Amino acid sequence: MKIHLNLFHSDKSDKDIVPLWIRFLLVFPVVFLLGVRYDTPIYCVITLVLILLPGFLKKPLTLSSQRTTLYGCLGILLCAVIPYMVLEIDPDRQSFLDSVVRLSLFGPLLAYASAFALCFKRNTKVTAYISAFCLL
Repeated sequence: MKIHLNLFHSDKSDKDIVPLWIRFLLVFPVVFLLGVRYDTPIYCVITLVLILLPGFLKKPLTLSSQRTTLYGCLGILLCAVIPYMVLEIDPDRQSFLDSVVRLSLFGPLLAYASAFALCFKRNTKVTAYISAFCLL
């Protein structure tokens, strides 16, 4: 089975809808399962807003712009920490691994990071970041 990488990233047009949908399908199922596990739809809502964010940008962000990357990382951290502090997760839904790793904090953090990576210009490095965050 041959995978065409030009569906994930290309230099032609950053406004193509097909690569955005493919990368959406990489990110959203992970967050949906996390939201179902902890019975909190806020994870899906925040991720959906971050996924739709590239549609409102005039041009994609670059990794070399340090200010944008820094503010994006701070925004992602705030989006992950505030619901963790405000929402109470049912202890019956948590396992031992959740208490050790704090999956209810780091799961959304990695999902928000992969959703925010959709804002950057498509290349192999960004696609690798998105795939790695979703696999973790």
